[in-house]
Amino acid sequence: MKSVNETDSGAVRWPKLIACMIAMMAIANLQYAWTLFTTDLTKSLHARLDQVQWTLTFFIIAQTALFPISAYLVDRFGPRLIVAAFVLVWSPVRTDSARR
Repeated sequence: MKSVNETDSGAVRWPKLIACMIAMMAIANLQYAWTLFTTDLTKSLHARLDQVQWTLTFFIIAQTALFPISAYLVDRFGPRLIVAAFVLVWSPVRTDSARR
């Protein structure tokens, strides 16, 4: 396995880093798009606006904090195993909530 220095020269790494940063800035805005639904969520959940806003805030914080952990797990165990584990864990939860 080649190290980072052997596979990418500095001239190639910087454009990749800049492209990734631009992509992350574009994607990060989607996290905040949830705030467009606060009015509808407050009505359908019969909740106060501050409760919905705090929930969305914690969701964004958790998503941001867990992303490096999930990336580490994918690097260590591979994407197939992680996706399979997610499906095994999430399927019973989803099936149970669909019954209600």
